[in-house]
Amino acid sequence: MSNCQVNISSSKRIEASVNCILVILSTFVGLVHDGNGGAILYNNTIGNFSVIDTLFSLNHASGTFFGGGLLSTAKNNSIARCCFHGCSATRGGAFRINPADNSSIMVSFSTAVFCLSTSQDVVDLWKGYHYINNINSSMNTGNNDGAGFQVLGSKDSIIQYCSVDGSIGGGAITFWDPGNSNNKVEMINLINNTCTDLIQIRFSWTLTKFVFYKNAGNYVIHLYNQYPVTMVNCYSDLAIISQTLLTLSKCSIMQNPVLNTMALFFSAECKNVIGVPTFDYHSSRLRKLFPVMIFMA
Repeated sequence: MSNCQVNISSSKRIEASVNCILVILSTFVGLVHDGNGGAILYNNTIGNFSVIDTLFSLNHASGTFFGGGLLSTAKNNSIARCCFHGCSATRGGAFRINPADNSSIMVSFSTAVFCLSTSQDVVDLWKGYHYINNINSSMNTGNNDGAGFQVLGSKDSIIQYCSVDGSIGGGAITFWDPGNSNNKVEMINLINNTCTDLIQIRFSWTLTKFVFYKNAGNYVIHLYNQYPVTMVNCYSDLAIISQTLLTLSKCSIMQNPVLNTMALFFSAECKNVIGVPTFDYHSSRLRKLFPVMIFMA
């Protein structure tokens, strides 16, 4: 811990390039920055970056910049039990993590709601190993794609138990350029979205136990190049529009598909901005129920 800069109960914008930073139990509201990272900019491609139990509300990276709530280029990244509400940017309206290759990005038990990307990708996750677990990205707008989230350049990644609900844009979820074929992507709900494409994919992916329900428009899985994509054990209330290289295995159409069950959690202080009940995020009970990874120097 002594080798890491620790920010507790912060409210002012943070810009840092130290080797390690931990932001915890903080609240960033209404911050506007004419540059990347509306509330936090961490710029160290070999550094460690962790944000835990923190609220980002109505923060904005103005102009043509990225990362409405935060932007990180760290080697190791962890975001857990956080709420991003009403944040905006050209790209990464909620947040953007854009590290060097072979980095790690861990996002868990967190929510992005009412965020805006005027270009694309509300939750924008790049390059390397991704561990994404129990994410609610809903009621967001990504004008071109990634209204829920984008994952790019995944290697040996696990992406599971995510919900994209009520979002608007060119695409709800974007899976782009996997680093290899060992990714595990499963248990994703897409509900009430109004998007040109529900999923946008480049290169080969296997998607398991996806549920589609009450989405507007066509149920399009858009394949951007000549690589096969497989969907396994998916459930939908309408027919998925298939393409030549899209294989549907054990997928069913049913009027009321059963949604994948997410963990019982609400993100830090989201109750104050979206009117839902939550645990007291200061309590030890929350931390015991949903332990998270913190990267320290």
